[in-house]
Amino acid sequence: MHLASEQAALAAAGVSPQRFTLPHATIILGDQALVVIVDAGDRPGATAVRDAGEIVLSGVLPGPVGSGLGYFNADGARLVLAYIRLPDGLLPVGPARVASLSGTHDGIVFGAALRPATRLTYDQLDLVRPAPAVPLEDTAWLDLMRTDRIAALRAFIATWHAATPAGPVAYAPPTDAPEPLRTLYEAAEGRKSVLGAQNFLRPPAELTTDNGWVAFADENQGAFVLEHRTGDPDPVVRDEIETLSGVLLQFVLFEASFTSPMTVSGFLSDDELARLTALLRRVPLGPASWIGGPARLYAGPGLIVAADRTGDPDGQLVTVGANHRAALRPLRDLDLPWFDYDG
Repeated sequence: MHLASEQAALAAAGVSPQRFTLPHATIILGDQALVVIVDAGDRPGATAVRDAGEIVLSGVLPGPVGSGLGYFNADGARLVLAYIRLPDGLLPVGPARVASLSGTHDGIVFGAALRPATRLTYDQLDLVRPAPAVPLEDTAWLDLMRTDRIAALRAFIATWHAATPAGPVAYAPPTDAPEPLRTLYEAAEGRKSVLGAQNFLRPPAELTTDNGWVAFADENQGAFVLEHRTGDPDPVVRDEIETLSGVLLQFVLFEASFTSPMTVSGFLSDDELARLTALLRRVPLGPASWIGGPARLYAGPGLIVAADRTGDPDGQLVTVGANHRAALRPLRDLDLPWFDYDG
């Protein structure tokens, strides 16, 4: 494997280079190129190699760097060259384009995403963004599904959100709340993440009742509201096949597939989905009727998968969520057409 020196990267920038040091990155701005050197390591949410096709710069960037990235993004007159710093030298990634910039109206840039012209190989990715083997969440909760969905709901939340500290104030369910909803609030232990990050289960104080129906969940832009009938231990949910216990499971599982720390998504044909789900277990729930809801759900060690057939006869949108990169590694060998892949 060829490694470059910092002197070579400096020379690639051109004449009169300016050097800027950021947390986990060095940026060199010259007349020929803007050179980005990112430290190896796995740092979700910070400056790092995100995946085989994207490098992320996070945090406020120095003015000349932000302006430079915007200029290069606009006309491509100069190169953006990416390197990754390893203990023995720099791994040349090569030319990259500015895929996105985050900034303010007064010109401050506080984030950028770079897309290399040539994706890293998986061997290179493992070198520059090593992911340690860790214990993965089991699917013992799934064994409870056919006999006690409420216990399955409690067990899934305890397993999937185990690393998230309890919130400062526990959710206090209403005294007349049906058992599935009461169980969810108690299992959440005040953690907002349990209530959703894409769509949202309402906290107890925001439940509303209208003509015998209780609104308990909302789509993030108001496209739907989920309501359950009052008065039953496991009540029906308006327009849904599943009762409340099943809908709550659909909801938290879909959120896990879509908003977990590590995600994969893609549009898969039926054959491609079958190759993926051969590694998994089907969750015994019917399709959700709420907009964007999962038609089918699957689980495996450290993985939650949702498949949403949106009316396209050629396939379905599939989202995969994991708390750890190691859970996504088995998906590499399937060679599926992912939009993005955090493994």
